[in-house]
Amino acid sequence: MENENVEKKKTLVTKTLTGVTFLQNLVLLFVTASLSGLIIPYLADESQRTKARNDIIIQSQGKLFDDISKSLITTEALLNDISFYGSLEGDNALVLQKAYERYTERSVDLLTELRGEVLKAKTLATDTVSKKLDKFFFIITDSQDVRTHELYLAKATAADWEKFHGKNYRWGAEAEELIIEIANDLKLTKSNVK
Repeated sequence: MENENVEKKKTLVTKTLTGVTFLQNLVLLFVTASLSGLIIPYLADESQRTKARNDIIIQSQGKLFDDISKSLITTEALLNDISFYGSLEGDNALVLQKAYERYTERSVDLLTELRGEVLKAKTLATDTVSKKLDKFFFIITDSQDVRTHELYLAKATAADWEKFHGKNYRWGAEAEELIIEIANDLKLTKSNVK
């Protein structure tokens, strides 16, 4: 009887070890272990690559914000100086001349940098902000820069400068609003800090 139980147990163990289900489970276990050894490291590497790319984008967005803010504020300040010193309130021919010279010395570099930054924004900011930057760049070049040169070279009256200064002042305020919008768009505000 005891031999019979031992035989039954051996037969059961043999059937279990040689059975299709056991072999399938054994193969499945081996495949799972092998794939886990390959997939988990791959996923970890991919996660690290994604994090590295995201970090690079965030750094690029921060630099873009700094650069575009500086370029916009500098350009607007230089243009506003010219129109102010030509206006009724600031009417001073010598300071107007110096302000104009200061702007013309820097304008090509400033506008070139600003254009490059506007183009970078096409890849680092939303489409909405990118389009606003593009539109504002053309306000600076077509409405502010060209008109400033026209008025200065025509030796415009203080009344003409006064009218233009009002527009320049409003465009300066628009530039400041645009900078705030860029910061919000790029999530570079204190409300986005966690």
